[in-house]
Amino acid sequence: MAKVFINKIDLTKSKIDYDKINSIYDFYLIENKSLNFKISAKILDEPTLTPDVLAIQFTSGNSFIVMLKKNILNESRIVNIINAYNQENNDSLCKKKLSVPFSDYPHSLLQILFNALAKQYESISNITGKLFYFSEKKANQVYGLELKIDYSYSISLASKTFTKNKEEKKNQSYKKLFVLEPNNTLRIKTDNDKTSELYSLFQFKNTKHSISFANTKTPSLYSSSKTGILQKLVKEFNKEYSGISELVLLQEDDWNKLDVQSSNAQKRDHLRHLKEILKGRTIRIIDKVGDKETFEFANELKLAIENIFLNKKYFLKDQNTVDFSITITDTTCNNDFNLIIIREKKYYEIHKEEHDLHEVSNSVAIQNITFESFPRDKITKLPSEAACIVLLNELIVKKDLICNNPVRQISIFNWKKMAYKNKWTFCVCDTEEIKESEDKTINVDHYYFMTINPDGSFLIGEKTRDMFNQKEYQKIQDIFQLNNMTLERHNRYDEKYKALVINESGDINIIQDTPNIMLPNIELISEDIKKEKLSRSLESLEKYYAGCLDVYYKKDTANNCEYYSSGQIGAGMQNVIERAAHIRKVIPYESNVLFFKELLELMNVTFIRNGQLTVMPFPIKYLREYIQMQKSLNP
Repeated sequence: MAKVFINKIDLTKSKIDYDKINSIYDFYLIENKSLNFKISAKILDEPTLTPDVLAIQFTSGNSFIVMLKKNILNESRIVNIINAYNQENNDSLCKKKLSVPFSDYPHSLLQILFNALAKQYESISNITGKLFYFSEKKANQVYGLELKIDYSYSISLASKTFTKNKEEKKNQSYKKLFVLEPNNTLRIKTDNDKTSELYSLFQFKNTKHSISFANTKTPSLYSSSKTGILQKLVKEFNKEYSGISELVLLQEDDWNKLDVQSSNAQKRDHLRHLKEILKGRTIRIIDKVGDKETFEFANELKLAIENIFLNKKYFLKDQNTVDFSITITDTTCNNDFNLIIIREKKYYEIHKEEHDLHEVSNSVAIQNITFESFPRDKITKLPSEAACIVLLNELIVKKDLICNNPVRQISIFNWKKMAYKNKWTFCVCDTEEIKESEDKTINVDHYYFMTINPDGSFLIGEKTRDMFNQKEYQKIQDIFQLNNMTLERHNRYDEKYKALVINESGDINIIQDTPNIMLPNIELISEDIKKEKLSRSLESLEKYYAGCLDVYYKKDTANNCEYYSSGQIGAGMQNVIERAAHIRKVIPYESNVLFFKELLELMNVTFIRNGQLTVMPFPIKYLREYIQMQKSLNP
């Protein structure tokens, strides 16, 4: 059993003195009976400009909470704010005094207390009723994190980008403008501000800035990573509210760990398997663009792929040979693997006179390559090895999906080694948006399934209602539609059903999102990293990162469910974890048997996520690829 930390406040160990909080602070609910508030509403920001208002808390909907230091004048202050807004906007806001804990939304207390830190600490802003921690300013952008506490007391940290406003932009997202203060915080722009340094919550198309989840190379890099910022904010919270509140993050001791090979060992074994698949076959590189640049790229791509299988790191002596042919040609072939060189989509959006060369087929294994942005090795300047392996993996999955003579067969993975005695069926829901008229769209759900036999042969397709499977179809439809209704009603989109798994007896297990992630031991890391460079021994990895690495799972007998997380491969890891390991929940349908533990090994593969473990059983990749093929062929 392993000890793990989770991004959830442990209410059994945390201390919250509601009586003291009520004696120090006043809270008011401001409500708009007629309409929901938009993020652009100035009422969500302007009150914080006054010294009396400590914080505003707004998630969504038609109400928000205002926090003030206890004062006999607070009632009249709130009335003045409401009256000014109603007069200016011809509206009818109303107020209600609250006491903690808030009956309908108790988690909002902790959120607004966090938001109030903006009055005391640099780099923290309470804007649009939310808390933002700003970590970096670069050129015309300010990068930060939004800290949000949800109904289950889970803490999320989402990367956000504020971009310097450009007047020529007319998009609605530019409406709310903020001023950058000297202490690296943002506040709402007022009529008195004459500065041109204005920012809005916006990120340029096709760009994305993301803050690393954990970076322990140096103390400063750790403090600016998501986990370092979280540790800092919780520490400041406990310091600011000492005597009335102290938060403790959830720690659990009942998680098990799956044995996972090092990423190098998995890569080596997978490449040897690819070599067997490709033996005697042909990879065709088809240059659809046909200019000097793409001609050179085609030859470089050929060389880069050959170099993979000539590399002595991955193959035993005399086995580092290319046992397949790579040819540069101008035509595809049904029996071969086909790599087609095209331009990026944005090129065709600009050059509308040129035909988009992107090609899709349900009879030929085709992988399109946009050469302009194809990753390259920093030393050799050739197309990168990792990217080339991804191309081969994608081609093989596509080949498995289109090759049904005599049956479709999983070849990218040796399914037989799992020694399953029975077949498994995986099912996902894909929602199609259909436009009925200019102002009306409807959503239509499609259900796709993949049934895999013990020998790795499989059937795949869309499950439709007919006289032979009407009962089974209705059951699957009810499961997904009930989940969708629940998400809409409670605004809990982090509880979405991701997929169903059905055993041969017809029992159904449901894979569900949760708002929870695995955290490293942030207290221990923050202490030890100041003294010395953190060790990467297996013992240290377990001490610092248990839960964030490899595949962890636990059974919750009391609630008849299972949980699992799939993170970065631990053996041989570096000092950076770019993304958090999300925790997913598995529940049985009604009184069905809970069997998902038998399928955990299907995440212990690295050919789906470019050298990292997959977060869902890998047959889901086949289903998603199949769905994408159907959409491309039938737009």
